[in-house]
Amino acid sequence: MARINWTCDELLLACALVVQNRWRGLRPADKRVQDLSQILRKLPLHDGAAPDPRFRSPGSVSLKTGNIVTARAGYHGAAMKGGQLTREVVADFTERPDEMLAAAKALHAGVASAEIVGIPAQEGETDLAREGQLLRR
Repeated sequence: MARINWTCDELLLACALVVQNRWRGLRPADKRVQDLSQILRKLPLHDGAAPDPRFRSPGSVSLKTGNIVTARAGYHGAAMKGGQLTREVVADFTERPDEMLAAAKALHAGVASAEIVGIPAQEGETDLAREGQLLRR
């Protein structure tokens, strides 16, 4: 499976999980990581990727939570390779935590209600769009 970049929507949910965990990473065995993995695999963002068990697996979600922790300003350890979009979403959570947590909650509610899961990609969308694609749909 080719590497698939994380979207803003996926990072929004993962970063909210890290913030709720007091800016600490989470392990693959953590139920919250396993639940997020299942949610990410349901999102209509990466056509055909979900059947691959490696796609947004608990291990990859756990790794991303570590990327998020080390991307936070003031982190004193060695930074992991999380990507520019990860750093931008982490900065947004640092600057506007209440707003970002509310956006994550709205996205999570949309997925839970199945309102978002069946929405096809819209014309002109790209995986790298900064704003949350699914909340706009």
